[in-house]
Amino acid sequence: DAQGLALRLEGELDLETSQEFDRRLAAIDQAQISRLLIDLGGVTFMDSRGLSSIVRAHQSAEANGHTLVVRRGSNQVQRLFALTGIDERLTFED
Repeated sequence: DAQGLALRLEGELDLETSQEFDRRLAAIDQAQISRLLIDLGGVTFMDSRGLSSIVRAHQSAEANGHTLVVRRGSNQVQRLFALTGIDERLTFED
């Protein structure tokens, strides 16, 4: 919509797929948006590379003055956020 953009991810967010995700995030950095929603509802697996991409998206959002919201993923994905403590730094929605 006029205020924000949503990215819906499906499948695995790992070493193989995170590069494409990073490219899309880089393009979004140039857009004039106020809010970015990353929907992890369809993500079945995420590794440390995928986690790094989400963290970089968060840092970029802060640097560019827009809000990043993450829609919760599978139990495995949420467990990775919790184990690393990153869940305390991000804004999640159901």
